[in-house]
Amino acid sequence: MKIINTIKICFAVLIIMFSTNTSYATNTNKSFNFNGATSSLKILDGASVNGDANQSGFKYFNSTTSSSNKKITVDTWVYLIGDNPGAVMPIITRSVAGGSTFSMYVKDGTAFFSVGNCVPVSTANSFPSFPAFSWIRLTGTYDGSTLKIYYNNTLAESRSQSLGPVYTSGEGLFIGKYGDDAFNGLIDEIRIFNTALSSSQINSCNGGGDPSSSIPSSLVSYLVGRWSFTEKYTYGNTVVLKDLSSKKNHLILTDIDEIVQSNPLPFFVVNSSLDLPDLNPGNGIADAGDGKVTLRSAIQEANALSGLQKIYFYNTSLVPFIISPTSNLPQVSGSVILDGTFQRGYNGLALIEVQGSYGGLIISCGESTVKGLVLNNSSGFGLTLSNSGQNNISANQISGILISSQGNNINNNKITGSAGDGISITNGGINNQIGILSSNNIIGNTGSGISVVGANGNAISNNVIKNNGSGILLSNSTGSVSLNTVSENTGIGIIINGANGNTLTGNTINYNLNGGLTLNGNNNTFNNNSFLITQG
Repeated sequence: MKIINTIKICFAVLIIMFSTNTSYATNTNKSFNFNGATSSLKILDGASVNGDANQSGFKYFNSTTSSSNKKITVDTWVYLIGDNPGAVMPIITRSVAGGSTFSMYVKDGTAFFSVGNCVPVSTANSFPSFPAFSWIRLTGTYDGSTLKIYYNNTLAESRSQSLGPVYTSGEGLFIGKYGDDAFNGLIDEIRIFNTALSSSQINSCNGGGDPSSSIPSSLVSYLVGRWSFTEKYTYGNTVVLKDLSSKKNHLILTDIDEIVQSNPLPFFVVNSSLDLPDLNPGNGIADAGDGKVTLRSAIQEANALSGLQKIYFYNTSLVPFIISPTSNLPQVSGSVILDGTFQRGYNGLALIEVQGSYGGLIISCGESTVKGLVLNNSSGFGLTLSNSGQNNISANQISGILISSQGNNINNNKITGSAGDGISITNGGINNQIGILSSNNIIGNTGSGISVVGANGNAISNNVIKNNGSGILLSNSTGSVSLNTVSENTGIGIIINGANGNTLTGNTINYNLNGGLTLNGNNNTFNNNSFLITQG
């Protein structure tokens, strides 16, 4: 994405946390959730979806048809889902042949606003980046000679800037995605004025904290685009977001799957390592006091609400982010996404750790996701999947998983430090045809790396099972074991005990101290395995 002539801003965390202007989204307002990949809004030049559109609303700036008008204000409210390091996340781009006439985007917690094809200006080294998971208001203005950007109504940067040559042909207006770059988070409202609003005018448009409120009558005549992200509309077969200005440039939607309440948001962000409870379960906030959201309060709040709930983790000062519960955490009794991959500094290594004698997590509802966490329970299994299944567990480090539910998918985890088995599948834990237990590193557990007792139909594939008490135990169970590396375990590599009809294919079993295989069962099939057999 080519972006030039830029004003760049970033602000201290304290401004985000304590600004008096952070309540701009209210519980009567909604926003669109952009997925960071394919979500977009756009309208192309000469291709309006409604016959009463007036595309001069976004054509006028720096164009040959109105070259005398060199003034603009772009005003928006955004909420970043994670830091998205290195990613250019376009908010709004007016694209023309040879560049853009105006653009606003975020990269690495820094906001940018540009006009025309001019030399960029950056102040990134003067401020720390602002954090994710906070509503921010960004306003860019240009009055023909001075370029400005405001952060939460406060002027952040101002510089003199001449405007480049006018353009003769256009491309379109794009929100949330431009080229290969995409926005990850929520957008509440975008407004375009064909004048440079003053600081007091910007404040007057704040609407008492609600971006969906009315614009002062003195400024309505300058408004040439306004999109409030509250609902979708259909024109013919086209799904659009209405332009509420008089220009009526409705935008075509692509992959906008969620329209969410802006405040309180439909997810919880754990920002504290304390172990405080939710003060008022069921109110949609997960408040543990003084704005703190703990893992305990988030689970309690999620359990109190219906439907799938999302729990993220984000703290700008705690890396790693260590949570030490003082009693058992509540069982997860409703479907939930627990996602630690948005913690600042995450680069594939989990930074959110739940530890200690109460460091285990029990999921009893099913259809849940756990990713990017360290679950280090010193007194038992780090994770228990019981009752309902269909859970997705990935990119975690876990001190053992106990499974008695069906249809779970467990991939790309490190399973280590269990005082018992690394993964224990018991009666009722039937997990077939979804690649359960694939591509995990199961290392350094006292018991078996994987133990399957009285549970048929499990698929164990492409795992590294190393330095455990033993490798794989199949007892009174039938399933498939394929393409695993089972090595350097202190016991036997694979134990088949009273288990009939298993299929073992393409496994490498070597350097296990007590031998490669102990076999006690019938009708088991072996194909292309490499191991040392010890008859049992």
